[in-house]
Amino acid sequence: YAEPAGEADLIALVRAARARGVPVTIHRPPRVVGDTRTGSANLEDFVARAIKGCAELGAAPAGHFFDCMSPVDYVADAIVTIAQSPEAFARQRFHLVHPALVTWRTVLDFMPKIGIPLDVVPYPEWRARLIQYCQQHDNALKTLLPLFRPVEAGGFAEIPVDADLSALPPVPCENAAAILAPAGITCPAIDARLLHVYFDYFFSSGFIQKPGGIEP
Repeated sequence: YAEPAGEADLIALVRAARARGVPVTIHRPPRVVGDTRTGSANLEDFVARAIKGCAELGAAPAGHFFDCMSPVDYVADAIVTIAQSPEAFARQRFHLVHPALVTWRTVLDFMPKIGIPLDVVPYPEWRARLIQYCQQHDNALKTLLPLFRPVEAGGFAEIPVDADLSALPPVPCENAAAILAPAGITCPAIDARLLHVYFDYFFSSGFIQKPGGIEP
């Protein structure tokens, strides 16, 4: 069972079944991103839309904001491996994520290096530019504009410009690592090597227009 956020009744049902002796494991995947080998991904999810939207706008919000991301092939391999392990029912709950959170600066700072120009501006300015742009142009984030309302209207708070990653609590991955590490399965970091794979897929699929001068 993969535990979704906000499904309190279903989670309670699963826990009740476990209390009555039904063998249950709970897998908690984070935001699932593309395949590490092909880059193939869900191009309609928030990650893909945010990347494309910033590329189309030519701007990104400054600051540090964090996310938990795991490639889809890792998540699939992890669930199958855990399900086949005799330790699974004893440990019960598994976080299928890299122990370190990902800062979106990793993604946004990578984009200009492959020819996608981005003005990095304060979040309120970026939001205003996005709203103005969407009044005259299409944009991958256009249908998500209500998410970017000012905080007083229920939107996002300001994004911190400086943040100490070491101050963030670690993601509790011990249960998953205890089973996956002996099997040689680890969650890959979202780094430059993997981002090259993802953007190659974005370009080859036509999802994002390839910048001039970038070789296939």
